[in-house]
Amino acid sequence: MLHLRSIKQTPNIKPVPLIISTLLTAVLALSGCQTQSTRQSRADAAAPVTGNPDKFLIVDCLLPGQVRKLGANMTYLSPRRPVKTTASECEIRGGEYVAFDRADYRTSLRVWLPQAQEGDPVAQNYVGEIYEKGLGIEPDYATAAAWYLKAADQGNSRARINLGFLHEKGFGVKKDLAQALNWYRKASGLEDDNLQFSSAVEISKAERKELRLLQQERQQQKSETERLRKQLKNTSTQLKSERVKLTKAEKRLKKLRSEAGIQPAMTTSPLITAASDVKQLKSELAVSEKQAQQQRTQIAVLEKALTKQRTQMDSELKQSQLETEQQRKQAAILRRKLDETNQQLINEKASLTSTEAELAMLRSELSRKEKLSKVSQDEALSALQAQLTEQEKAVVAQQRKIVDLESSLSTQQTEMNEALRLSTQEKAQLEEALKVQTGKASQLKEKLDRTQIELDRAIADIEKNQPVLSDQRRQLELAQKTLNETTSKSITLEQTVVRLQQDLEKRESTMGQQGQAVAKLREQLTKYQQRLQVLEQEKINQQTALQGDVAKQERQIAELRQKLEETERQLDADQAQLAKVNPDLARQQSLLRKTQKELVATKTAAARKEAEVIRLRKSEQDFLDQIQQQQIKIDRYQAEALRYRAQLADLRANEQASLVSGPTIEIIDPPVALTRGIPSVRLRSAAKERQITGRVVAPAGLLSFTVNDKTESPDKLGIFSTNVRVEDEQTPVKMVAVDKKGQHTSLEFLLIPKLRYASSAEEQLNTSSDSRSTTRRIAGQVDFGNYHALIIGNNQYNDFPNLLSASVDARETAELLRTKYGFQTTTLIDATRYDMLSALNQLRETLTENDNLLIYYAGHGELDRVNLRGYWLPVDAEPNSTTNWISNIAITDILNAMSAKHILVVADSCYSGSLTRSSMARLESGMSDEVKTKWLRVMAKTRSRTVLTSGGLKPVLDQGGGQHSVFAKSFLRTLAENDSILEAYKLFRNLAKEVQQTASRFGIDQIPEYAPIKHGGHEAGEFFFIPQG
Repeated sequence: MLHLRSIKQTPNIKPVPLIISTLLTAVLALSGCQTQSTRQSRADAAAPVTGNPDKFLIVDCLLPGQVRKLGANMTYLSPRRPVKTTASECEIRGGEYVAFDRADYRTSLRVWLPQAQEGDPVAQNYVGEIYEKGLGIEPDYATAAAWYLKAADQGNSRARINLGFLHEKGFGVKKDLAQALNWYRKASGLEDDNLQFSSAVEISKAERKELRLLQQERQQQKSETERLRKQLKNTSTQLKSERVKLTKAEKRLKKLRSEAGIQPAMTTSPLITAASDVKQLKSELAVSEKQAQQQRTQIAVLEKALTKQRTQMDSELKQSQLETEQQRKQAAILRRKLDETNQQLINEKASLTSTEAELAMLRSELSRKEKLSKVSQDEALSALQAQLTEQEKAVVAQQRKIVDLESSLSTQQTEMNEALRLSTQEKAQLEEALKVQTGKASQLKEKLDRTQIELDRAIADIEKNQPVLSDQRRQLELAQKTLNETTSKSITLEQTVVRLQQDLEKRESTMGQQGQAVAKLREQLTKYQQRLQVLEQEKINQQTALQGDVAKQERQIAELRQKLEETERQLDADQAQLAKVNPDLARQQSLLRKTQKELVATKTAAARKEAEVIRLRKSEQDFLDQIQQQQIKIDRYQAEALRYRAQLADLRANEQASLVSGPTIEIIDPPVALTRGIPSVRLRSAAKERQITGRVVAPAGLLSFTVNDKTESPDKLGIFSTNVRVEDEQTPVKMVAVDKKGQHTSLEFLLIPKLRYASSAEEQLNTSSDSRSTTRRIAGQVDFGNYHALIIGNNQYNDFPNLLSASVDARETAELLRTKYGFQTTTLIDATRYDMLSALNQLRETLTENDNLLIYYAGHGELDRVNLRGYWLPVDAEPNSTTNWISNIAITDILNAMSAKHILVVADSCYSGSLTRSSMARLESGMSDEVKTKWLRVMAKTRSRTVLTSGGLKPVLDQGGGQHSVFAKSFLRTLAENDSILEAYKLFRNLAKEVQQTASRFGIDQIPEYAPIKHGGHEAGEFFFIPQG
């Protein structure tokens, strides 16, 4: 957004004849008002705004080229350079930028694409992020992956992280966990022989339902075909056996026939027997061959059906691809139309620019030729402007009153809602008390009934038992006394119920009176709105009157012209008469007349040009209206394009319906590395079993979870822990989770054990690496840099409910980080939007690559469920306006622009936009001190941008006692109890389960999360806490 200051020029004033001055004053009055007011508004708009927090937001800034010298006599201008910096710094350096909230993918691409096309890896990564974000359009993951690959091939670590994320999720590229881990490993720098990249693996996979059914059907057909083939094989074996028997029988027959020639009489009976055996074998052979032929026919039919189904599947797949291609073509046509419309808009803007240049030339020429005074015109204009200003001030005052009334109304509505809530609570309490008293009354009534029954029984006993009448009478008196007491208590309870009902009616009456007060305020608001409409109508009437005055002045101009013509005619007659008397005087008069005519012609030409300027201005306004209409058409085309994209998304969603809400498996411990292209865990001990800890989440409900075909039962938080027996060489581990919708996820990796003959001395050496002395020694060998912290705690909000623990949590966090871990802390309590952005910008300007930064935020947050965009709310935030909200995207851009080496955001609120934990390097257990030191050196040099969130939208007070939130309590306790080098991931593991369990006891769904910040400049590093002393 370029800011230009308008320049006012005061024309020179020279004396001119009265008639011409009056004429020009009237003619130029039409254009003076508009020109003057326009310049004034531009000057006001260009006035600097102090304390504007938007100046601290990161923009894509295009700096001007540098003037460079080549040799002694030649200078040239270098190309403009793109940078990511704040809006204020871009203005100071003379750069060009688009405001943060108005930027889209076109404006961002215009800044970064030329440098990316020249091969700059940083620019290529930014272009990939632009396509991945979408910035107002659908994300183009395939194009993003192509740009990431170009930057990654040149060694850009951020591009490698982004490309690994696309491979892990299957966005725009083939889903490949091994490839993703490979890119993460390259980005981390852990390529030494003794070091390997290990991470927490998270897998989420579900097959398409329709394809799964087809595959099941195909598997059934394959099983049937296999069964028939086995049956054919058995039949062929049986047939072969029968043929062997037949051959033997024929040989036997031949032998018998040869013997029959010698002894015909003796062999008659055996020949007959052999012939019958051969006939029987031939019949059995024919039956077997017939069965085999039938089975061959069945196999051929089944294979034909299988081929037909495969052909049908291929045709359906091709049809789906054709439909997708048609939809892509339609989307391309729409994009082409949008580009044509944009090009037309650019051409029209260019035409408008040329028109404005022509207007500037005309104004310059008019200003040069003006020589007459416009004092009266300026005075009239000033009077009209003063009158208009008074009316505008009155309107502004009325609007301010309306805003005050709306604020008062909002406050009273809030108070009424609070009173209504309290009344509702008291009503509920009264109703509850009424229920209790009613229950007691019913109990007393039951007791009264029982007493009456006992009384009846006593009377009956008196009639039956006269000898004990006196005793029964005493019992009767006691019973009567109890009855009286019960009756009095019942009456008292009924009176209490009546009194409670009266109190309830009084509170409802009070609520009704408050509703009447609100109605009166609304009526008063309506009256003020009507008054505002009257004032606006008066303003319109005054404008109409002003136009009438202009018309009247035009009529006066015509009359003056007519009088001027009559005067000129009279002057001609007088001059003719004088010419007869004095020829020299006539010549002088003629010269004077000629000069006056030239002057009038000049002024008339100037007036015509001014009228032309007015006409051009009108044309300019018409052109702007046309541009607005074009913009409306563009918006409509964009809406249609979005609708088509939504339809495409629906088709893709229908095609991949089973991919939604599938189960997720995450391996927490041990870290998984990539060994020979296969996810694996290289064990550092020769133990026969290895415990595996992880988490499984199934939104549709978990039906079953198995580890190597053994059923496991995760707890209610989805955490599981199982022991796997380790074989001598390598042990495959397969985990399968199935939800109640039939969707399943599988994760496979290898356990590679250490050699069994590893020395016990080495193992003892490895077990001592977390002691204090070892921590001090390792910390002395690794340069972790300086540590800074920005702590924000917002309690007292102007328009949101106040919080109870945010400021306490912030102060104690700052104290702990300063005293135990040596942080230089900056604490903001009840910070406004300007305070928060100003503090972040100050850190951006001062921190270097040798610094680490922790940002702690406790306060209200909001999460937009539609676009999954999170916001932090300063104390001056308003519920119905996002003007003072701070989006997580803006914070991420600031973190990306910082030079700090490691940045950790700890949010007892929300923070959207993160990668998976698979992109984070993990410290494996059992490392020797030497290897651990080498690993820490690599991680200390690698940039990191990570976020630890509480899983809620605001701090939740620990209802079990204390003054901290549930999250802050665990966060502070974990840091206070730590005595070794603590990586942020381990901090997350220590507090996550405790926070979940504590929150679940209070009926709160709060699950902490820890992950790298997406597009924040993360390069696979880690944040470390180093205890001092």
